[in-house]
Amino acid sequence: MSDEIPVRQLTWPAGDGTHLDLDLARDAGSRMTAAGKDVTALRNGTGASIDSAGQAKPWGTDDVGNALDKGYSEIAPTILNLWRQVGTALESMGGNITQAATVTSDTDVAAAKRTDKAANHHPDIPV
Repeated sequence: MSDEIPVRQLTWPAGDGTHLDLDLARDAGSRMTAAGKDVTALRNGTGASIDSAGQAKPWGTDDVGNALDKGYSEIAPTILNLWRQVGTALESMGGNITQAATVTSDTDVAAAKRTDKAANHHPDIPV
C-alpha cells in the first residue's frame, strides 16, 4: 500500500449523504488564517492610527468637542479591542479547521492501513 493520502470522500455514518472534502477544508482553513492575519494587520496599522488620532482629541475642548470626546471614549476602546479579537479568532479558527482536516485524513489513512493488514492476515486456524 502506498503512503500517499487516498483521494476519496468520507461519509459518516455510512450513506447519510454528508461528505467531507479534506482538501477543501484545508484550503478554507488556510484562507481563514490568512484573513485573520489581514484583519490583525489592519488593526495594527489603520486601527492604531485611529486610536492615536482619537487620543489627540482633534475635535477640540469646547462643549461640542467634549461631547464628541465623551461618545468616542465610551465606544472606541471597545471597537478597537473587538477588531483585534476578530483577527485573532479568525486565525485560530483557520488553524483549527486545517488541523482537523489533517487529523481526519491521518486517521482515515491509518484505518485503511489497519483494514488492509487485517484483510491480508491469514491465520493458521485448524479446521
